Amino acid sequence: MTRIALLVCIGLCTILPAVAAASTAQWVLLLIGLGMGAAWLVFEWRGSGRAAVPGMVSVTILSAVLAISGPAPLVMVLVAALALSAWDLSRFRQRLVYAAQDDMRRSVERRHLRRLLFVNIMGFLPAILAVSIRVRIDFYVLLLVGGVSLLAIYWMLGLVARMARKAD
Repeated sequence: MTRIALLVCIGLCTILPAVAAASTAQWVLLLIGLGMGAAWLVFEWRGSGRAAVPGMVSVTILSAVLAISGPAPLVMVLVAALALSAWDLSRFRQRLVYAAQDDMRRSVERRHLRRLLFVNIMGFLPAILAVSIRVRIDFYVLLLVGGVSLLAIYWMLGLVARMARKAD
């Protein structure tokens, strides 16, 4: 189940930016997105989780560029959320290898997928509001907000990693 969800997330992370880039005739971004997505998909198909972090970062950057210049910023927010979900599923899949019993493994897998779906839905609802509001912000204020957001994401990822270590 996790592998299928992971491959679907990566596939959507590849297809949606490609469609957005093609609709605005940004052919270089189209080729970059297809190449990154295909590479990430091949690595995950083979069972290697080494491409999860570069894949997530590159798809997130690509979706940010397309959100600024493209016609559908809300779709690009969805792509960024899917990239983060794919990263999480890749890490989770690597940890599932060490699960001993098959029954326990399936229940943990189902629970994790339910939680991930809940987090995605609850995170996407405020994103809809944030994308729909148009506010003029000074560039330096925007840099400050971006820096604080990056620190918050770094702190949250560290918190999630510590919680995962405690659960193991």
